[in-house]
Amino acid sequence: MTRFHNANCLRAILNGAPRDCLVHGFRDFGFLWQIADWAKLGGADDQFCPCPEHPWRSFVLNGPHTWEAHHAARRASEALPPREYNFQQEHEQVQLVFAEYCDSQQKWVAETGRQLPSRDEILELHRKKQKERSERENGERE
Repeated sequence: MTRFHNANCLRAILNGAPRDCLVHGFRDFGFLWQIADWAKLGGADDQFCPCPEHPWRSFVLNGPHTWEAHHAARRASEALPPREYNFQQEHEQVQLVFAEYCDSQQKWVAETGRQLPSRDEILELHRKKQKERSERENGERE
């Protein structure tokens, strides 16, 4: 899953994150999930986010994680002026960015002659990794 704030954020993630995957060839960004601008992306994608700072996101990412900072971040978030948002225009921009990504994926397939793994193969690999991680964590606790 790849989370993003808006079309510009998605473009920055897709352009900034490595496209090559040692296992699968071309990186599959998985399910794309647009989230609120105050939410953190999570994982390594935060480093690519070009969005302006948001008090709550900054608090979550950087702290300090105290009650005083929590209340200050909440007050600062509530004091932000409302921003205009055109859902249709944003949706069209996201679709354009995703189409560019799909085009580059197809270009990679044509240039390399490799095939992309199916979603089922990717899910099975993910299940195996989760199982190994769970077994490793359970072994460390014992």
